[in-house]
Amino acid sequence: MPAPIRPVLTLLALLAPLLTAPAAAAPADAVAPAAVGARALVSPDAYRVFDASRRSLKVLANDDGAGQVLHVCEVLLSGAAAGKVAAGTRGTDPRRILIETRDGASGTVTFRYRACPPQSTVGELSTVTLRITALRDLVVRRAPRDPRRLLVTNPNERVATFRWGTGSTDRPRGGARVAGRRTVSVRVPAGAVYWAAVVRDGDGAADVGHGEVRPAR
Repeated sequence: MPAPIRPVLTLLALLAPLLTAPAAAAPADAVAPAAVGARALVSPDAYRVFDASRRSLKVLANDDGAGQVLHVCEVLLSGAAAGKVAAGTRGTDPRRILIETRDGASGTVTFRYRACPPQSTVGELSTVTLRITALRDLVVRRAPRDPRRLLVTNPNERVATFRWGTGSTDRPRGGARVAGRRTVSVRVPAGAVYWAAVVRDGDGAADVGHGEVRPAR
């Protein structure tokens, strides 16, 4: 993808509502006493994700805490997984894992996490399998006979959200939804235009390009 530049990063930040923040943690009074000798039962998880994507995974949704509210106390990445995805428990909800897949990553990777009872770092190990599909960047260019229009082509199957702006403002000035395998025409100024685009990925979004279209001559 093109090298990031400040106006583009501003646009990406303004696309952030597509990246759903983790939900608030369960209240403390939701914790129930565990049965003596009871152990949590954890199950493996599998997700389909895109490259250059950020997702919040509800990995504990299919785990049984044996009467206790579990939290993710450790995330273990190694080998191929470490080269294709970053994962951790950043955020406010310790029941989820936040992942960020690398740009251009593809294939299947597996990592582990530890599910622990409250106030404990000792718990049960489970696995997460990610099947990563690489997306292609949108193609953005000026219309040959109309410098005040951009032709935005989405080479992917999924709908993309496109936003554009100029260096004179911190807010996007316009945008469009671009269906898969389609090209749309977007009205813009003749000067330099900065753009960014994402594709929804579960409760998050995948970056499908950002850059600058130079002023029309």
